[in-house]
Amino acid sequence: MREQRMLSKSVLSAGLVLLMLAQLLAPIVSQSMPSEQVLPESKSIEYTLPTNLEHGHDLGGQTIDLEGMSELLVRQDSSIDMWMSELLVSGTSSNLSSPSVYVAENGSSYLCWMNGEGEVRMGVFTSEGVFSDLMIDSVSTSHGIIGCSVVVDASYRPLAIYGDGANLKMARFAFQGQVYTSDAWLKRTIIEDLFPESMTLRLTQGGNEFAVVRTTTGELWQVNNSGLRWYNSLLDSGPVGDEFELKVDENDVANIAYTRAGEAIRLQVNGDQITEQILARDASLHTAVGLDLDLNGLAQVATTSYDADQTELSIFKSLEDQSTGRLSNQAMSSFSLYPDVVEGAAAHGDLNGDGFDDLVFTQPTASDSGLNNNGRVVVLFGGTDGLESSTPIVLSGTQSSERFGNGVAVGEFLSNGMTQLLLSSPSFENVTRTNESNHGLISMYQWNQTQFDLVWSVTGNAEQMLGEDVSKIDDMNGDGHDDLVALQGNWTDGVTNGRLSVFEGTTDGMHLSHNITANTSGPFFGRSISSGGDLNGDGFGDFVVSNSGDENSPTGFSAIEVFYGSANGIST
Repeated sequence: MREQRMLSKSVLSAGLVLLMLAQLLAPIVSQSMPSEQVLPESKSIEYTLPTNLEHGHDLGGQTIDLEGMSELLVRQDSSIDMWMSELLVSGTSSNLSSPSVYVAENGSSYLCWMNGEGEVRMGVFTSEGVFSDLMIDSVSTSHGIIGCSVVVDASYRPLAIYGDGANLKMARFAFQGQVYTSDAWLKRTIIEDLFPESMTLRLTQGGNEFAVVRTTTGELWQVNNSGLRWYNSLLDSGPVGDEFELKVDENDVANIAYTRAGEAIRLQVNGDQITEQILARDASLHTAVGLDLDLNGLAQVATTSYDADQTELSIFKSLEDQSTGRLSNQAMSSFSLYPDVVEGAAAHGDLNGDGFDDLVFTQPTASDSGLNNNGRVVVLFGGTDGLESSTPIVLSGTQSSERFGNGVAVGEFLSNGMTQLLLSSPSFENVTRTNESNHGLISMYQWNQTQFDLVWSVTGNAEQMLGEDVSKIDDMNGDGHDDLVALQGNWTDGVTNGRLSVFEGTTDGMHLSHNITANTSGPFFGRSISSGGDLNGDGFGDFVVSNSGDENSPTGFSAIEVFYGSANGIST
């Protein structure tokens, strides 16, 4: 009987083992069995898409064919474009200030506002959609309902700046701990009688406050904490626009954008150094302005203007320290001019007709070819690898003290398919005229594939010093030739000094059109000449000339005279 029981137990154990093995092998067996296909292998989704796709969002607004349906319009929006609104605090402009909003890195939004009872309040709207608010301070409303601004530091401790009547106050939130038995706002007045109206607060990398405040009279003030004390200074006497933006970069440089009397302004405040940039001037400029820093910490400013029922949005992007979109600060090539000689002027143009611009440098007081102060001009040809500085072309004056190259102009004066080089020598003396001096000389050169040929020249009268300055006019009369204005630097009639000579470009050189004397009072007509543009958009070249002294002759009236081109040439 004992052996029979033992046998029965062994058979039972073996049966249990076999049952377990069968269960373990069941998935393997079932996977090896053929299964019924849910979709036939030949079944595929039929669709047609536009061929000009680079990105998925390019489908927006286009039509596609899908699953037997034709010309389905793809919507341009998606679930991430949905805007949601929720009423947090109700009020009107008479009992509620415009709130400031600060979005923290944890996704929570911190709001700050003042109500008609003088309560400065902060609200927190979390990323989960929960809203709560608490009072920061109770202040005076004797000067109206004033705005406030709030930020949070790295530990999400709120800091605020706000108005209290004519005064400016700040507050920092203190968490309950060993020092404070409960959460509390620590408050103090930082500026009295500032009359704040609106403000924006941000933090430096060290966690110190930096704020910009607009007063009721439109002044713009900087208010900042160094960690030891508060400082303030006037940034702009204004009146500035109602809106302004503030961003502090990783180097603690404050970037400020605002508008002022039709101008869009960007300020950079770096310690005691303030840099102002006028980004735009437009009488229709709106006070709305936007500012942000890109991933490189560079400012981008947005402005708007409204005119003739049209709104225009302009975006200005800083290229500071960026190689894209600007010249590199690394020299591609270099060339040494005469040492210890004052540089004169520089010009550029395709002088040898190879499709690359060439550079012209002048040193009018250089001593060359055994002469003294005769002047020296260097031409460097451009090419695929930059300037060919190893083979410069050198031109020199032929008389001592003639100051060859004092003036330079490059243009198509002959309209023969080549570009000409004009150089002046204001102290040149025409030796054919005895007992005279300081006539002045203007010379025109053209490249002949081996050297520059002198193709035209003109001298002035005694003591005129023709060519003290020269400037190209972009076709003043529409004949297809560039023209020239030259200064007679030593000319005088006993009352005024300086006279301009206008030369017309022709196929055989330059022809004197007429002379121009000053129409305004000033000690030196023609001290500076600027041309090369069409100021009034009529298709004729114009130029501008100054009538003023220099640092050694500051007296007299400074004036700017504008001369317009026409079919009959330059006006007088």
